[in-house]
Amino acid sequence: MHARTTPGRRPHLRNLMLVAVLALASQLALADGLINPFDSSSTGLNKEETELMRGALKSALDAKKAGATADWKAPSGRAGRATALDVFEKNGMPCANVEHVFTAGGGTTYRLPFCQAADGTWKIAF
Repeated sequence: MHARTTPGRRPHLRNLMLVAVLALASQLALADGLINPFDSSSTGLNKEETELMRGALKSALDAKKAGATADWKAPSGRAGRATALDVFEKNGMPCANVEHVFTAGGGTTYRLPFCQAADGTWKIAF
């Protein structure tokens, strides 16, 4: 895979590319052409932190409303916030662009499109 840097592109696009590559490299489950790379190998979070982050992402997405926000905080001190930036439909599926920001403990900010698969789960959709 060859990545090019285009003038004016934001650093988060490089992060997005890295997340996608890590997800594919770690052979995460594919469903309906959608992937979900948020596991401990791609985020550096432990299992509990990962579950808390996933729960916050799901809460923000399930609201299906721009501006919906959900926070999480782990006993380790790490914390984050998921915010649905906008909502849309893609191939008949409800979708949203979501931003996840680590509010404590360090980490990378992610802005990714998610769509809801037929089984009700939310997956990253490119």
